[in-house]
Amino acid sequence: MSDEKFQIKPEVEKAIVDFRENQKEKSFSSRHPELGKMVKCQVCSRRHRTFEICLQTFAKDKNEIELVAKGYGHGKGRRTRHWNKRSLELVDLTRRLILFYSNGQDDFKKARSRALNLLRKKWHARSVRIQRQQKLSRRINRG
Repeated sequence: MSDEKFQIKPEVEKAIVDFRENQKEKSFSSRHPELGKMVKCQVCSRRHRTFEICLQTFAKDKNEIELVAKGYGHGKGRRTRHWNKRSLELVDLTRRLILFYSNGQDDFKKARSRALNLLRKKWHARSVRIQRQQKLSRRINRG
């Protein structure tokens, strides 16, 4: 082989320079359109390319029937829901009062109703105290 240099036409050389300049200005996704755009997927809560398709799956029971959503953000709802503050207070007071009753299911019902009555008095006293405070505060602000 000879040591001849490969000759490039000036038009081709200009096209190569223009192409390289344009590539520098383009983003990664513009330089590689075959990959597709990046999107924030609402189904899987992560970022991925548009060609990846995420399908939403729903919970089904043993008979393959879709379960109804109960509340925002919970697919099936909780099997054992969290106790609220008042229910926890009632359970705690009932357990403490059951010691004063002798025996049986009837005594449990008595202890529970006694605990409920005590807690209702407590909750009512608290709401009355807050209402009095609001009334006083509004009277002061009125001038």
